[in-house]
Amino acid sequence: MKLKEIIDKDLVKIGIEAKDKEGALDELLGVIEKKFKITNREDVKKKLLEREAVKSTGLGNGIAIPHAHSEFVEGIAACIGISKEGVEFTCLDGKPAHVFVMIVANPQYNLKYLSLLAHTARILSREDIRQKLIDAKNEEEVVRIIREFEG
Repeated sequence: MKLKEIIDKDLVKIGIEAKDKEGALDELLGVIEKKFKITNREDVKKKLLEREAVKSTGLGNGIAIPHAHSEFVEGIAACIGISKEGVEFTCLDGKPAHVFVMIVANPQYNLKYLSLLAHTARILSREDIRQKLIDAKNEEEVVRIIREFEG
């Protein structure tokens, strides 16, 4: 599964306002809720925080991929957030996160969820892609960058 199959301009937020991890999770979850059916937001947030407590999804190099399973999500939901200033996200390298891809999925979709998670990590491991996303002027440009890279 690829990001371009899910992401459109309504699932991109440039200018994440949060300064900490919990605030960023809340903000990203709000973006997801605009397009995907979540029947219990608090449960989804709880699952995201539980996942963060096990090991931070702040991978370093300015990226974070917060993710979790919840039976209160229909299918697989995702969004992209960009923070030019950066958010303290307990990244492995101790630096702030600038590019976020949040993925939440119903446990029934585990294989697609894992595929999307691995694919997203591969995309964001490329410095040129990360920098293009950070420099994007608008949501449409973020979508275009993802689609161009994924082909």
